[in-house]
Amino acid sequence: MELRTDASNWGNVSDFVVLEAQGKPMAAAAGYVPNPEDYGPLRLSCLDAIAQELDWSTATTAMFRDRYLGLFGGDVKPFFLTPYAPWIIENVAVLPEARGRGLGKALLKAVLEEGRTQEHSHAGIMVINGNDRARHTYESVGFKPYQTFYADYFSEQFNIEFPGVTKFGLNLSISRE
Repeated sequence: MELRTDASNWGNVSDFVVLEAQGKPMAAAAGYVPNPEDYGPLRLSCLDAIAQELDWSTATTAMFRDRYLGLFGGDVKPFFLTPYAPWIIENVAVLPEARGRGLGKALLKAVLEEGRTQEHSHAGIMVINGNDRARHTYESVGFKPYQTFYADYFSEQFNIEFPGVTKFGLNLSISRE
């Protein structure tokens, strides 16, 4: 719904690279320039359009808005989401039946090349802690981990259970084959 309503801060339809096999989408990722004013996942100004698409009641929409603002609103922004590179890669996905064929690596190389074409100096990506397959793929194209937020950060800051994330960076001026 975020993409249909142009509500995403983390890549929109035009930001995606999609890999297909026999005319079927198999993998996709977005590369985009982060919004320095709002680095939460969605443009809250578009929430009513999302609610309409999802046929949410006014009460459900209000509950979502309150919860979202509790996590991403106000003057204090979640530190773990602070933009850390001029080119961010997000929403990386490979269909389960297509995994193990190198599509994730090919996809990342294409998105990184787009960042180079736009003359960005560095790229950033995050991985959920414990997602070793994604971590290995990111490292295989040259990303290096530099900051980890563990589960206790999320339980203490946001009162949620979450395994945490690790931020990775890559210098786009260094070509990797």
